[in-house]
Amino acid sequence: MKSLPSDIAQEVIASETYGLQSLMNSIEAPFNDFIQYVLNFNPGLVWTGVGKSGWIAQKIVATMHSVGISAAFMHPSEAIHGDLGMLLEGDFVLFISKSGESEELKTILPIIKSRGLKTAAICSRPKSYLASEVDFLLLTPNVPEADPFDWVPTTSTAMQMALGDAIAITLMKLKGTTEKDFARNHPGGLIGKSLLMSVKDLIKSQSAPSVIIDEKVHSVLLTMSQGKLGATAVLDQRQRLVGIITDGDIRRMILKENTFQDMTAQDMMTSNPLSISIHAPALDALDLIRSRHINHLLVIDEEDNYQGILHIQRLIEEGFG
Repeated sequence: MKSLPSDIAQEVIASETYGLQSLMNSIEAPFNDFIQYVLNFNPGLVWTGVGKSGWIAQKIVATMHSVGISAAFMHPSEAIHGDLGMLLEGDFVLFISKSGESEELKTILPIIKSRGLKTAAICSRPKSYLASEVDFLLLTPNVPEADPFDWVPTTSTAMQMALGDAIAITLMKLKGTTEKDFARNHPGGLIGKSLLMSVKDLIKSQSAPSVIIDEKVHSVLLTMSQGKLGATAVLDQRQRLVGIITDGDIRRMILKENTFQDMTAQDMMTSNPLSISIHAPALDALDLIRSRHINHLLVIDEEDNYQGILHIQRLIEEGFG
């Protein structure tokens, strides 16, 4: 029976899964020694590799940048034409090669060692040139690739990438990288916003509509229209926050009362409204709005003074929700 495309895909994934499982079971002392050296001396990590392994090296470098680890990629062919000059005293050069016999890497390794730099290799053959010449050897299991001929870098590159990710996240955790540290490297996009944006950032360009507790309906409606937030805060005579009036409150009032011209803000407001600190993370505001099934949050400062209104639409505009 002819295999379905999905059958072939499952075989590929199963092959790579087997490689990753084998890799997980093989992480031992050499990995610990390598990590301890990096933690002790905090060197700049320079990654290099040829072909698919080179692309994996570049991905690992990008991951390390994102978690605040100093790293760079050096193309081995460009290295012998001047890029060896990028290496600094104390740098640590990491080679990625399944076979450990790539000619470009074999050419530059002796030069790098002659400069007194430490080296490591991620490869699958313990008796290869790279394995025998580097200071730290991180072996990946020598298991078949996922293609029918065992030629195409698939399972081997999956293991290389996983090991690079393991190095990056291990260093991240042991260095004590915090969410704020991570956010500094991701100021754009939802990741940065999620970690860095505060309620203050969301309301800084908005009005802060408010009425005094004894103001009449006409004044309340005028304030709400001018504020364009579908709500207004209600303050007492001493400017303390006592309530909120939303479009929904107005509609309910009109349906319930025959005459309402003489009503005051106090008659229409919701007392003891939910509020949030102006310094709170934007994500906290989103969680509160969602959990309480509301559209507005009143914003206060450290002394409980009213600062503005956060509408759920403002969060949506920034990509939350």
